[in-house]
Amino acid sequence: MKKWTEAQPRAANLADYEEFNLAYDPLKSTFNGGIGRPEIPAAAIGQLHIASEALIQVTVAHDGQFPDTGDPFEDTNTGASPGFFRGTSYDVYTGGWINILTRNYTNLKSGFVHVELQTHLFVQSYYAGDQTDGGSTVDGNPKAVRVRLLWNGTPVAESAFYTQPVQSVRVFADFPSPGGPGELTVQAICNAASELENFPSVGGNYAWPLFQFFGMNTLMIGRWR
Repeated sequence: MKKWTEAQPRAANLADYEEFNLAYDPLKSTFNGGIGRPEIPAAAIGQLHIASEALIQVTVAHDGQFPDTGDPFEDTNTGASPGFFRGTSYDVYTGGWINILTRNYTNLKSGFVHVELQTHLFVQSYYAGDQTDGGSTVDGNPKAVRVRLLWNGTPVAESAFYTQPVQSVRVFADFPSPGGPGELTVQAICNAASELENFPSVGGNYAWPLFQFFGMNTLMIGRWR
């Protein structure tokens, strides 16, 4: 058996958070013009002394619906009748994760970032039960949609399955930020088509919307050290 070598981490080499703060505060105060957080009197610095977004940055965006008019995933055959959603279908959605929306943020600093998606989701459940065509019955294809958040291409949150016909969705994540630009990408995935759903002549199912996101809002909160 191989023995541990000098590369083994030792307790003495692990940073203690109190010691880290003692070393980090003077360094940070140098960048801030010599102002040390522990030394300044209470209420000595007011709003007029702090640059905009120096401590916190908040961005709220209203992102509408997906798919939107002209979107590659919009099936224009859906939503033709009253009471039906205009959404995507198996005619334009072939499976896998797809981008629902993307938001870019600038001037981020060292600290902690909170990102959040709030939306309503419609899921088509018509073909969730047994499907019959000419006396031949096949198993149903229960619909479910999952959502995940990516920050600069790295997944930071992934939801469970959303199966109700209409429901509210809230997905969020918190993680450290090294600063610089950031990109939030929201993705969704749904079931692949069942045997019967591959044939548009059966019940005209291609005209049924598979899913649609509407009333989407995104929130980004950056808390800087």
